[in-house]
Amino acid sequence: MPSELDLVAVLAILFLATPVRFAFGFGNALIAMPLLVLVIPVEAAAPLVALTSTVIAGVVIARHGQQIHLRSAGQLVASSLIGTPVGILFLRHAAEQVRKATLAVVIVSFSAFCLLRPPGEWHWPGQPVRGRS
Repeated sequence: MPSELDLVAVLAILFLATPVRFAFGFGNALIAMPLLVLVIPVEAAAPLVALTSTVIAGVVIARHGQQIHLRSAGQLVASSLIGTPVGILFLRHAAEQVRKATLAVVIVSFSAFCLLRPPGEWHWPGQPVRGRS
Protein backbone atom coordinates (compact mmCIF):
# COMPACT_ATOMS: atom_id res chain seq x y z
CA MET A 1 0.00 0.00 0.00
CA PRO A 2 1.51 3.34 -1.02
CA SER A 3 2.20 5.77 1.81
CA GLU A 4 1.12 9.39 2.01
CA LEU A 5 4.67 10.38 1.05
CA ASP A 6 4.36 8.26 -2.11
CA LEU A 7 1.09 10.02 -2.96
CA VAL A 8 2.74 13.42 -2.51
CA ALA A 9 5.65 12.33 -4.71
CA VAL A 10 3.29 11.07 -7.45
CA LEU A 11 1.29 14.31 -7.39
CA ALA A 12 4.48 16.38 -7.48
CA ILE A 13 5.77 14.41 -10.48
CA LEU A 14 2.49 14.86 -12.34
CA PHE A 15 2.45 18.55 -11.40
CA LEU A 16 5.96 18.90 -12.86
CA ALA A 17 5.18 16.95 -16.06
CA THR A 18 1.81 18.51 -16.93
CA PRO A 19 3.04 22.04 -17.79
CA VAL A 20 5.60 20.51 -20.15
CA ARG A 21 2.75 18.86 -22.08
CA PHE A 22 0.77 22.11 -22.19
CA ALA A 23 3.79 24.12 -23.32
CA PHE A 24 5.23 21.77 -25.93
CA GLY A 25 2.40 19.39 -26.85
CA PHE A 26 4.31 16.31 -25.69
CA GLY A 27 6.67 15.28 -22.96
CA ASN A 28 4.26 14.36 -20.19
CA ALA A 29 5.17 10.68 -20.32
CA LEU A 30 8.80 11.46 -21.11
CA ILE A 31 9.15 13.26 -17.80
CA ALA A 32 6.58 11.46 -15.65
CA MET A 33 7.24 7.78 -16.43
CA PRO A 34 10.91 7.53 -15.42
CA LEU A 35 10.20 9.41 -12.20
CA LEU A 36 6.97 7.61 -11.36
CA VAL A 37 8.51 4.15 -11.66
CA LEU A 38 10.89 5.14 -8.87
CA VAL A 39 7.87 5.60 -6.59
CA ILE A 40 5.15 3.25 -7.85
CA PRO A 41 5.16 0.04 -9.93
CA VAL A 42 5.10 0.27 -13.73
CA GLU A 43 1.66 -1.40 -13.70
CA ALA A 44 0.29 1.65 -11.86
CA ALA A 45 2.48 4.31 -13.49
CA ALA A 46 1.60 3.49 -17.11
CA PRO A 47 -2.20 3.83 -16.75
CA LEU A 48 -1.76 6.90 -14.54
CA VAL A 49 0.34 8.63 -17.20
CA ALA A 50 -2.12 7.55 -19.91
CA LEU A 51 -5.05 8.93 -17.91
CA THR A 52 -3.23 12.18 -17.20
CA SER A 53 -2.31 12.55 -20.89
CA THR A 54 -5.89 11.85 -21.92
CA VAL A 55 -7.24 14.53 -19.58
CA ILE A 56 -4.64 17.04 -20.79
CA ALA A 57 -5.43 16.20 -24.44
CA GLY A 58 -9.13 16.70 -23.75
CA VAL A 59 -8.49 20.15 -22.34
CA VAL A 60 -6.26 21.08 -25.29
CA ILE A 61 -8.82 19.79 -27.82
CA ALA A 62 -11.59 21.73 -26.10
CA ARG A 63 -9.53 24.91 -26.29
CA HIS A 64 -7.83 24.49 -29.69
CA GLY A 65 -9.86 21.86 -31.57
CA GLN A 66 -10.10 23.91 -34.76
CA GLN A 67 -6.31 23.77 -35.18
CA ILE A 68 -6.03 19.97 -35.26
CA HIS A 69 -4.23 18.49 -38.28
CA LEU A 70 -6.76 15.75 -39.09
CA ARG A 71 -4.48 13.56 -41.24
CA SER A 72 -1.83 13.41 -38.51
CA ALA A 73 -4.48 12.76 -35.87
CA GLY A 74 -5.85 9.88 -37.94
CA GLN A 75 -2.38 8.33 -38.20
CA LEU A 76 -1.95 8.60 -34.44
CA VAL A 77 -5.32 6.98 -33.77
CA ALA A 78 -4.58 4.14 -36.20
CA SER A 79 -1.17 3.43 -34.67
CA SER A 80 -2.69 3.60 -31.17
CA LEU A 81 -5.24 0.96 -32.10
CA ILE A 82 -2.31 -1.37 -32.83
CA GLY A 83 0.09 -0.23 -30.12
CA THR A 84 -2.31 -0.23 -27.18
CA PRO A 85 -3.10 -3.97 -27.22
CA VAL A 86 0.59 -4.76 -27.76
CA GLY A 87 1.51 -2.54 -24.80
CA ILE A 88 -1.12 -4.13 -22.57
CA LEU A 89 0.16 -7.61 -23.41
CA PHE A 90 3.72 -6.46 -22.72
CA LEU A 91 2.75 -4.94 -19.34
CA ARG A 92 0.87 -8.09 -18.33
CA HIS A 93 3.42 -10.71 -19.38
CA ALA A 94 6.93 -9.19 -19.29
CA ALA A 95 8.99 -9.18 -16.11
CA GLU A 96 9.34 -5.84 -14.32
CA GLN A 97 13.08 -5.58 -15.05
CA VAL A 98 12.40 -6.17 -18.76
CA ARG A 99 9.68 -3.50 -18.73
CA LYS A 100 11.95 -0.97 -17.02
CA ALA A 101 14.83 -1.72 -19.37
CA THR A 102 12.54 -1.39 -22.39
CA LEU A 103 11.20 1.90 -21.07
CA ALA A 104 14.75 3.20 -20.63
CA VAL A 105 15.78 2.13 -24.14
CA VAL A 106 12.70 3.75 -25.72
CA ILE A 107 13.17 7.03 -23.85
CA VAL A 108 16.91 7.27 -24.54
CA SER A 109 16.47 6.23 -28.20
CA PHE A 110 13.75 8.77 -28.90
CA SER A 111 15.67 11.51 -27.10
CA ALA A 112 18.81 10.72 -29.10
CA PHE A 113 16.78 10.65 -32.33
CA CYS A 114 15.37 14.10 -31.61
CA LEU A 115 18.72 15.57 -30.58
CA LEU A 116 20.94 14.02 -33.27
CA ARG A 117 18.78 14.16 -36.40
CA PRO A 118 20.06 16.45 -39.14
CA PRO A 119 18.19 19.77 -39.28
CA GLY A 120 15.34 19.78 -41.76
CA GLU A 121 15.49 16.02 -42.44
CA TRP A 122 12.50 15.23 -40.27
CA HIS A 123 9.74 17.44 -38.96
CA TRP A 124 6.60 17.22 -36.88
CA PRO A 125 3.39 16.89 -38.95
CA GLY A 126 1.94 20.28 -39.75
CA GLN A 127 5.30 21.99 -39.23
CA PRO A 128 6.90 23.42 -42.38
CA VAL A 129 10.06 21.72 -43.60
CA ARG A 130 13.04 24.09 -43.65
CA GLY A 131 13.36 25.84 -46.95
CA ARG A 132 9.61 25.48 -47.67
CA SER A 133 6.70 27.36 -46.21
